Amino acid sequence: LSLAVLVVGVGGLVYGLQKERHASRLKSEFIANVSHELKTPLSLIRMFAEMLLSGRADAPDKQRQYYEIIVRESERLTALIDNVLDFARIERGRIGFSFEVGDLGATVVRATEILRQRFDRDEVDLRVEVQPGLPPLRFDRDAVTLVVLNLLDNAAKYASGGKSVSVAVTGIW
Repeated sequence: LSLAVLVVGVGGLVYGLQKERHASRLKSEFIANVSHELKTPLSLIRMFAEMLLSGRADAPDKQRQYYEIIVRESERLTALIDNVLDFARIERGRIGFSFEVGDLGATVVRATEILRQRFDRDEVDLRVEVQPGLPPLRFDRDAVTLVVLNLLDNAAKYASGGKSVSVAVTGIW
């Protein structure tokens, strides 16, 4: 009986260690992925800011284009950082939602407009359809916006040159 308890205990310990190693490996991969994702917008912001500082963009339309890229990439960087912070809050069980009655369709449309320029630049047709007459809903605007931005960001990574992405808000009743 003592031997059986000892074997079960050692087996449980080995299993626990394997789970801990797996969790540690996942965290390391997560940190590596986040670091990579943060580097891209930072690199673009720095590159276009340096081009503006060095005077390589003399034409006002070129300067405006560079400023737009800097703003867009800084918004993307902010969204990535917010995602990481939200993930940390979820992991600690401290995420809070702020539910309000509002127009879900309008919230989704606003979220898609944040990334519309990126889709246009990549020649991806972004279609947004909102069923008319949807009733107001109780939801967290920031959470829905974050979900839509995450989904669109992922779609933008895999769609380019002539492809299309559709977003639809419909009711079922």
